[in-house]
Amino acid sequence: MKNYISLFIISFLLCISANAQDSHFSQYDHSPLTINPALTAVDKNLHLVVHHKDQWKSLNGYRTDELSFEMRFDPTSWIKIKNRTAMYKKKDQKGFAFGISLFSDKAGDGNMQKISGTLSLAYHLMLDENNRVSVGFLGGAKQRSISPGGLRYNSQYGATGAYDPTMTSGEIYKSNNVTYGDYSAGVCYSYGEENKYMESNDNKSFKLGVAFDHLSRPDQAYILEKNSKGYLKYTLHAQTLLGIKNSSYSIGASVISMIQGSQNEISMGMLLKYRMKEESKYTGIKKGMAISLGCFYRFKDAVIPYVQYELARYAIGISYDVNLSGLQNATTGRGGLEVTLRFFNPVPFLFQKKVRASFT
Repeated sequence: MKNYISLFIISFLLCISANAQDSHFSQYDHSPLTINPALTAVDKNLHLVVHHKDQWKSLNGYRTDELSFEMRFDPTSWIKIKNRTAMYKKKDQKGFAFGISLFSDKAGDGNMQKISGTLSLAYHLMLDENNRVSVGFLGGAKQRSISPGGLRYNSQYGATGAYDPTMTSGEIYKSNNVTYGDYSAGVCYSYGEENKYMESNDNKSFKLGVAFDHLSRPDQAYILEKNSKGYLKYTLHAQTLLGIKNSSYSIGASVISMIQGSQNEISMGMLLKYRMKEESKYTGIKKGMAISLGCFYRFKDAVIPYVQYELARYAIGISYDVNLSGLQNATTGRGGLEVTLRFFNPVPFLFQKKVRASFT
């Protein structure tokens, strides 16, 4: 346990020592394929996520959507325990998983849009009953587009300071659409202990990972004679969830740091989870329920209150970015509403004795 705590402290210090250019979500914990391909189905047999964010709407800001699906390749490697609803024991100590993600991001008067479709592949190796290491690779096609007619340039303002749309912008576009391949890779260490007894609530989980995005450094330039090769992006992330003994509460913390060229972003947060009901052990008629309340902080940008409700295999999470950046006056503090809808398997509410659970 001392090593476990030390790992979290080290990851925390590494993240805050950094002072992104890519689109991102505030509920980053629920968008694993945009963080690190090694997280593909790392703790679920199956995981489906619908993600939506509407940021800076008053400024015609970002509208970001994602649909992702993750699944382990060989579900027969996780054998269902007889007469137990969604309870599994480990057949072997390793396994592959894959994921698919569809992503769309649109912003601004120029309707600048990014659309992507990616596939990820991960390999999870159990070191022992509680420790595992995962490696992952992600690749796919992306398209960026822009509508220059909606943009205004300094050269279109005359001597009086009035905007004249008939004046030339001086920019020569080689294409309004840019299509390219993009690739990412990552590794992740995970630690997990299940409850020994339902009443004790002594479960522990921890993840620490690093990912490298835009390995191909694709050229994304719209303007003729301009080179816009993307910078590599480095992501370091850590997450923990600890049960408070002899209670129905758990406390969680997470932190993520992303560095891309001259830009960087750090987000961190905490949540309190209350388990309202346990799932029926045998029939599954009684559905497990939990609610989580938390708050995240994105450095020099936003405070993000967050609530999540879980019912059996389903969950909905809602957060709102309260803007604290230089845009605060223009947005009157309004940031962005973000909603996640998730389906996962197995059910997380079942009590199970310490069977050798694969990845879970």
